[in-house]
Amino acid sequence: MGKIIWIIVIIIVAVALYNAFTHIGSGIKFESISGFFKIPSGLYGSKNSAPVKLSLNASNNNSNNQTSNQTSGQTNQPNASTNQAITPPSGFAVDDLSPYYGQIKISSVSRGGFGSYNYFILSISYSLSKPINITGWHLESNTGYVLIPTAVPDYSPGGVAPSADIILGKSQKVTFYSNASPLVTNLRINKCLGYLNNTYKFNPALPNNCPQMYSRPEISSFTGACQSLIISLSNCSSPKPDDLNKLSYYTDIACKEFINSRFNYNGCYNNHRSDADFFKDEWIVWLGGLLNFDPIHDKLNLFDSRGLLVDQNIY
Repeated sequence: MGKIIWIIVIIIVAVALYNAFTHIGSGIKFESISGFFKIPSGLYGSKNSAPVKLSLNASNNNSNNQTSNQTSGQTNQPNASTNQAITPPSGFAVDDLSPYYGQIKISSVSRGGFGSYNYFILSISYSLSKPINITGWHLESNTGYVLIPTAVPDYSPGGVAPSADIILGKSQKVTFYSNASPLVTNLRINKCLGYLNNTYKFNPALPNNCPQMYSRPEISSFTGACQSLIISLSNCSSPKPDDLNKLSYYTDIACKEFINSRFNYNGCYNNHRSDADFFKDEWIVWLGGLLNFDPIHDKLNLFDSRGLLVDQNIY
C-alpha cells in the first residue's frame, strides 16, 4: 500500500514539473541561449539580413576596395601620366638623360654647302617651369665638338655691353651659326638690332623688325621735301648721305637733326629700350668656324653642363 502512494506522488510531481518547464520554455529564444553560452549570434544572422562574409585579410579596406572594383568591372591601374616610360636613345640609359630631356630640342639643322655656313637651332618648350642657363653645355657631332659660349643680353649703343651666360625662358630659341660675327660677340635679339645691318655685314642679316621712328604730327612742321624723305625710309633703314645732301642747308636743319637722332641703332635704342616688347625670344650665337656637320648624314648630341643628354638629332 505504501509503494502505491509513492508512485502516485512521483507521477504528480512529474506532471507538475512537465507543465512548469513547458510554460517557461515558450518564452525563451534560441538567440538568448546562444548569448548565454557566448556563441556569436552574428554567425547565424536573422531572417531579414543577408549572410555576413568574414574577411581573412588583415587589410579589410584594401580587400573591400578590390571586391568593389571587381564587382563594378574595374581594376586599379597606375596613373599613366606619372608612370609613362621614357625610352632613351640607342646607346644611352635613363640615368644618362638630363632633367631637361624633352624640354629643349634641336629643332632645326642646316648642313650648309660650299662657301656657306651651317647652323642649328635649339628651341625651348612652352612648358618649361623656370629659366635654363645653357652656357657650358656642348654639342657633339660625328666630326666635332662645340661648347656653348656667353652672349650679350642687352646690346647698348657704342658696343659697351658685357657678355653673360645665356639664360633661356620658355618658348625662346637660340640659333647657332658656324661663321663669325662682325661684332665679335653673340646677341639677344631686340627690335632695334636691324639698324646694325646698315653698319655691319651680317650673314645672314639681322631681323629687320624695327619700330616706326616717327609720327606724322612730329614731322608735320618740316618742309615737304624732308617729310617725303622720312616717309620713304623702309624699316630699319637710314637715309643715304646723298639724300640728306639734297635737303636745304638753311630750311631743313631741324629736319636733319631729327633724322640723325632717330634713324640709327642709337636713336632706336634710346627711344624704345623701355618698351615691354623690346627684347625678343631669340638669341644668335656665331661659332666662328667651329661647327662642322657632315653634309650627308650626321648625329648631333646635346649635353648639359653635367654631361647628361638633353636631345639628339640624327639626319
